[in-house]
Amino acid sequence: MLGPTSDSADDDTYVIMEHMYEYLATLDPEEPYYLGYNMRPYLNRGYNGGGAGYVLSRAAVKLFIERAFHDRTACPFDLYEDLGIGRCLQNIEIYPHDTRNEKGQHRFHTYRPDDMFHGTITDEWHYYPQIKGHDWIAPELISVHHLNPNEIRIYDDLLYRMRSPQLSTVRMPGQPEPSANDDEDIEIPEDDQDSKPSSERNTTVHDRNFA
Repeated sequence: MLGPTSDSADDDTYVIMEHMYEYLATLDPEEPYYLGYNMRPYLNRGYNGGGAGYVLSRAAVKLFIERAFHDRTACPFDLYEDLGIGRCLQNIEIYPHDTRNEKGQHRFHTYRPDDMFHGTITDEWHYYPQIKGHDWIAPELISVHHLNPNEIRIYDDLLYRMRSPQLSTVRMPGQPEPSANDDEDIEIPEDDQDSKPSSERNTTVHDRNFA
């Protein structure tokens, strides 16, 4: 569990919490949001796969407890937790929210990155069209699934221990000299957060209590 009441993900899922907080800050916690990776089969409007992780807003949790949790008709037992939650929420008219960005790229991913890159997952599992190739990954990526422990460590190291190259300050052979205004867009980090592992970083980008 990512939080005490409203977030869930598998232990082979990597979550970029800064992107999670940034996205949640754009949504109203008083609206019944059900966020994640929408999968097609079994339910008319889909359900969010547990592998990518899913998020329920405060309002969604409140409605779930009040109208579904204790009602075996509205919320019957299901062997598969993510499908079961999706069915319970559907029965109280809470449906998966479209969490893609404006380019149709998914923020949450329930499959391996290489499967998404090559487009090897059949369309019957996807509620929305898939994008393959280098554009599969959203700049605002929140989660990826089916990673082993070593891959999770590598992802964390690449994201938080390696500084992104400042391409505007590096002149390759044959590239013209930079102009006097080129330095205006360079941002200097205020602290050394980029060099810290995710467990030690301060995530201060969220400004709204979503749960």
